[in-house]
Amino acid sequence: KAARDNLAGLATEQGKDLSDLVLATNTRQAAAEQAVSQARASADLDYAAANRLQQERIGGDQCAAASSIIDKELGL
Repeated sequence: KAARDNLAGLATEQGKDLSDLVLATNTRQAAAEQAVSQARASADLDYAAANRLQQERIGGDQCAAASSIIDKELGL
């Protein structure tokens, strides 16, 4: 009887520990997803700003901007 009670207690404790681990995993996953979302939004803003600056520098034509960058890379 004592051994069975001991095993039942251990199983209950392990179940609680497993539940705590699952909760911690879900919390970390939610935080990671939020961080990725924020990073993506920030990167989108930075990318848009970089494109805007590039277009202003070249006169607004994306083809001319791309051509200018390629020419610069090729040393033309």
